[in-house]
Amino acid sequence: AESDEIRAAEAVLTSIDEDQLYSPIDQVRCHEGAPALMEIELIEPDLYLAFDPAEGRGFAAAVRERIAC
Repeated sequence: AESDEIRAAEAVLTSIDEDQLYSPIDQVRCHEGAPALMEIELIEPDLYLAFDPAEGRGFAAAVRERIAC
């Protein structure tokens, strides 16, 4: 991701009241070239962990850490 896309995604995430463990943010570029929010998925039906070389171990560890609090 380009630095302006990362900043735009961070701005979107800070506008949400809840801390998110996983929130894909889809963006497009406007005619002016700036990134624009296309979609944010706060509820993801498929985490695509089958495509993760670590087979989702990092995500599983993050979930375990969250529920251990």
